[in-house]
Amino acid sequence: VPLSFGYNNISVEVTAQDGTTKTYYITAIRLSNVSLLTNLSVSTGTLTPSFNKNTFYYNVTIPNSITGISLTGTVIDSGSQLYFNGVLTPSGQQYTLSGLSTGINVITGKIKSSDNTTEHNYRVNVLRDLSSNADLSSLTFAEGSLIPSFSSSTVAYSALVNNDIKTISITANTWDASAGLSINGATTLSGASSQPIPILVGTTSIPIRVTSPNSTVQKTYTLTITRKGSSVSTLSNVIVFGGTLTPAFNSSITQYNLPIGYRTTGVKIRPFSSDPTSTIAINNVNILSGTTDR
Repeated sequence: VPLSFGYNNISVEVTAQDGTTKTYYITAIRLSNVSLLTNLSVSTGTLTPSFNKNTFYYNVTIPNSITGISLTGTVIDSGSQLYFNGVLTPSGQQYTLSGLSTGINVITGKIKSSDNTTEHNYRVNVLRDLSSNADLSSLTFAEGSLIPSFSSSTVAYSALVNNDIKTISITANTWDASAGLSINGATTLSGASSQPIPILVGTTSIPIRVTSPNSTVQKTYTLTITRKGSSVSTLSNVIVFGGTLTPAFNSSITQYNLPIGYRTTGVKIRPFSSDPTSTIAINNVNILSGTTDR
């Protein structure tokens, strides 16, 4: 009986004189030193180069949306053993690798000959493309709240802060951890707070720019901060030339007397504002803080 490598089924049939038959079965296992595949296929993409039993290195490229791939290998010798990434896999059955990273993922197929004298390794480099996702998954800043509430598809936001807020720090998270991120022009890590950004009274627009990992898509979110004006409307001091205030000046006191001799026909007043952004008027005439009225 001619034998192939691996498992060979042999039947021996005996027929009695009365026609009764009985069959005996023999499985002849012909060991070999053959440790090669006769076929190798992938569930997604195309092997490069095309499969050849004597070619041991392959590449396959898959889109970023695919996170898993299955390989099927068929051995020449049915008695040999096939391992994908160390997992014993029956010839002709799928081996699946899930949770593929972007970039190169290596799958190694090892075949051990049935006589345990030889082995070969086939290597498949699965290249998962970089993402084109340039979305944020969250956007916050400690000093206030966004209007409207954050949504990845909404790119324009506003916020109102009190006058005492002079800087803000923004924290943005990208959907894809490999995406590029800049806040107000400065490169920033996803999930990390930006450097303090100065906020002027009035409106300040801050761009948050995301670049997809494959650099094909760029998306800009804008946060417009409105900083309220100062509510400080007090003087820090008043100097009067030609008289003395009664009582002595105190920023919390608003009513004073100024005794003046009958020969004095006018006085000069030099007020100082507590907040340099406030304005001062004496008898409806504006003057600068620290200057004397005429």
